[in-house]
Amino acid sequence: MSDRWPPPAVVVPADSSCGRELAFVGCYARPVTAIPDEILAESSILFDDVRLAEVDPVAHASFVIARVLDRGTLRSVAALLRTYGADRIRSFFREGGGLQVSPRTLALWTAHLGLREDECTSRSSPRRRSPFWKD
Repeated sequence: MSDRWPPPAVVVPADSSCGRELAFVGCYARPVTAIPDEILAESSILFDDVRLAEVDPVAHASFVIARVLDRGTLRSVAALLRTYGADRIRSFFREGGGLQVSPRTLALWTAHLGLREDECTSRSSPRRRSPFWKD
């Protein structure tokens, strides 16, 4: 058992009891089944280049998070935080989400979430001609 509190957000695959995936945020499990109404109200701005009916809030969570953080209003961002939780948004940035948002959005959210800049930067492998490359 981990001593870390609150525990990080994780998504657990569907089981036979509820039939859908659950997003565990802190010690509470919330099913992520639909995009919140506050985000849907701004869909013409947030998702202007995609068919909203084809966006799955669990499978496409990174896409939804990036769009709302970058283009959303305070109301839609608050709905995003309620739906996915701060731990899931931290994971988004740690998994390279900083490349999907503007530099201003990245700076704001890394400061707000207490992330270091190096946590949000993807690490690339050295190039073949790099002096660090070993044949």
